[in-house]
This record gives sequence, structure tokens and C-alpha cells, in this order.
Amino acid sequence: RAALKAGAIPGGDMTLEAALTKMMFLLAHSDSKEYIETQFQIPMAGELTVDK
Repeated sequence: RAALKAGAIPGGDMTLEAALTKMMFLLAHSDSKEYIETQFQIPMAGELTVDK
């Protein structure tokens, strides 16, 4: 909870390597915090499990 309060973005079940790579990709395409937060939580290449 403290991390979320400090501004951390939940990564679900992403591995550290996938999270780092995805963050680098998103930062290269936008500097909008809202865009990055939204896109970080959407699977792009199977890096995040989607509950149905």
C-alpha cells in the first residue's frame, strides 16, 4: 500500500524483466503519466495474465 501511495504502478504478475522493458518502451513513446499508467496495465505481448 505504501508503494501505491507513493505512486507505484501495479504490475500484476509481470516479471521484473518484462516490467522494466515495458516501462522503457512506454517512456520512449510518451511522457504522460496517465498514458503510461493505463498502458502499463494492458497486456501488449503476453507479459501480463488477464483474468477472465
